[in-house]
Amino acid sequence: MGDVLIVHSVASGSPPVVEGDFRVFRVGKSGVLHTQEPIDTGRWLGDALQFHYVDAAGRRTRLKSRLGGGLSDTPAHRALKGVFVLAGSTGRATVDGCTLEFMQYTVGTAEYYLDRRVPRDVQTYLQEHRELCPP
Repeated sequence: MGDVLIVHSVASGSPPVVEGDFRVFRVGKSGVLHTQEPIDTGRWLGDALQFHYVDAAGRRTRLKSRLGGGLSDTPAHRALKGVFVLAGSTGRATVDGCTLEFMQYTVGTAEYYLDRRVPRDVQTYLQEHRELCPP
């Protein structure tokens, strides 16, 4: 459980991966992926947007998503079971004239989301990783 950050259009990032009609982003345990692929904000296609957990044996488990709607701190939301992809967002962050585009999500249980710490600050992350910017 935790935050997922995908930073797009990074020259030294992972090359794009496509499986059938899906773009695949393999995010490791750090929760951060740098990809060469440009961001495509026009492809938010409801159920066509899928998230999976892949275990050590390569088995995929589809995660439920509650993008956009988020959760409010109610007994009904706290009672939700399972692992979700929550609070998806896209954006741009600029550090010293370098602008990078990103997607950010929180992955976890409803209770984790409602009690969680503040999500990763993208601006601070980019300041700490200036090597992502073109020379």
